[in-house]
Amino acid sequence: MAVALSFTLRLVARNWRLVGVCAIWAAAGLAVLTFAEKTAYGPVIFTFDRHHGLHRGDLIAAAVISCCAAMGTSLVLLPNGPRAIDRGKPARRAAFTRRARD
Repeated sequence: MAVALSFTLRLVARNWRLVGVCAIWAAAGLAVLTFAEKTAYGPVIFTFDRHHGLHRGDLIAAAVISCCAAMGTSLVLLPNGPRAIDRGKPARRAAFTRRARD
């Protein structure tokens, strides 16, 4: 048991970004399902059966929660957060690209 736990902890320590992203999206999925279960905002878009359906509020909540999860993912994966993409500097060129001749 101790060997398996030690292996698991070492694996998580090496892949902390993957674990973080999986945790963020698992929490987002649970949040969407919880919202859809507890509320009934807006008109019914799609009916599954007599007592279950997809409401417009469920779609809006799914979109908002997915955007939040995407921002959380960018915070985990990008070294300086989401603003690391746009610093006003040109992007670094890959080593295999050729510069255009002037």
